[in-house]
Amino acid sequence: MKWFRTHELFLGVFLTVAVFALGFGVASSVFPPNTKPETAAQEHSKQEASKASTDERIADYTWWLAVLTGGLVFVALGQGVFIARSDKTARIAANAADLSARAAVAIELPIMIVDPDNGSFGDRIEFGRRTEEFCIMRIGYKNEGRTKAFPVEVAFGWTIGNELPANPVYRETRPFAIDSSIGPDILQVDTVNLWVDLPDGSHDQIRGGTTTFWFYCRLAYLDFMQTRHEAGFCWRRFESIGGGRFLRDETPAYNRKT
Repeated sequence: MKWFRTHELFLGVFLTVAVFALGFGVASSVFPPNTKPETAAQEHSKQEASKASTDERIADYTWWLAVLTGGLVFVALGQGVFIARSDKTARIAANAADLSARAAVAIELPIMIVDPDNGSFGDRIEFGRRTEEFCIMRIGYKNEGRTKAFPVEVAFGWTIGNELPANPVYRETRPFAIDSSIGPDILQVDTVNLWVDLPDGSHDQIRGGTTTFWFYCRLAYLDFMQTRHEAGFCWRRFESIGGGRFLRDETPAYNRKT
């Protein structure tokens, strides 16, 4: 790129000098130095010849000036093209450097995984009324990344039905302690004692497969650069003889990560 600019600068200077030199030569021939007096006929003849020569020289000068001007325009256009290419190359290099830096940071970020315990169904009686409920006692948080995660809060939601809503609705939020952190390859299990009231007959319907119990959460945490991230997770309840468990559900709206 530097060679092209030096070459173009030299050509531009050369063309400019050539234009001025040509103009000076023409001017010298148009206005020759004083000579001795001559006869009227000789003077008239020489004037005619000089005029014709001058016109010819001016025409030549004008033609060469046009050629050289065209050359200068061509050089200027060439410089513009090379400058545009240089700018494009610089922007590509800058974007590549930025992507490389982001990738290097992303490799070091924490990767959070959340899983609930199997939970259990039950019921309670208050004021003579029986209410079915589901209890999740513990939630496990595991960091599979390279650096610490600093959890901020976790939000829980649940749905009973054959399909999930288009977007999750979180019903309860639990904050973490200010100094909470989860290191790489560390599994942290927290007691949440989350109780969910169920419509009457839901347990039998879930166990019989006529409806589904969905449980989902959204974990918010900070990375080592104090940038906030969110990770969503979703599970559906599977009942079998002797108990049940949660199976991971990959519905995109419930598994978004930032």
